[in-house]
Amino acid sequence: MKHIPVLMFTIVLALTACGGGGGGTNTDANNANGSQSTSLAITGTAATGAALSNSTVDVKCKSGTGTATTNADGTYSVTVANGVGPCIIRVVDPITKFTAYSFVEAGSKVANVNPVTHLIVANALGDDPSNAFNDFSTSVQNKITTQSINTATNLVISGTAVLGADGDMTGMDVMKGSMRAATADAAGDSTDKKLDALMASLAAADKKIADLTAQLKVAEGVRIFV
Repeated sequence: MKHIPVLMFTIVLALTACGGGGGGTNTDANNANGSQSTSLAITGTAATGAALSNSTVDVKCKSGTGTATTNADGTYSVTVANGVGPCIIRVVDPITKFTAYSFVEAGSKVANVNPVTHLIVANALGDDPSNAFNDFSTSVQNKITTQSINTATNLVISGTAVLGADGDMTGMDVMKGSMRAATADAAGDSTDKKLDALMASLAAADKKIADLTAQLKVAEGVRIFV
């Protein structure tokens, strides 16, 4: 019987304490009465290796929502009127329906969206990202802190070591770092190539990102991907 290689992420994430955060708004203008109009502009790049172009971006924040469409290179910018973080971001490819999530803590304005950020969200929240997006409650918001994001990022990225050198994202900032996604006219950068390697490994194992997310388990204060 032919053996199908299986990609295995084994990542252990201890539950982190919920922390507070400051407001994440920018002052845009003052009206004649001296009151302030505020907005929160969130930017990033959406990709699976290839850029997620012409894809819908939806943002939900502690206060305010926003929507936009990605550019041909996967970059996006969403302005949330009266926006206050933390926020969760969802990107949906209109053709393949591939969906990925990311988030920003209060005070942050950059959020890349890709398969790895999707797993980071699942780890940090201990839930399927779609559930958190649909019910962006106070309890969910309180889990989105710099500490929880850093912890989940380190643990998920450590799991990419099973992919070998091509897919190992150690040292890369997949959440907030600058990246260039591949398009029909231009090659992607090193981060983009790592995402390609991850997706290729999943395809070889006949798995999808949703499969890894569904395998997230919460037991006795420990979260494990198997």
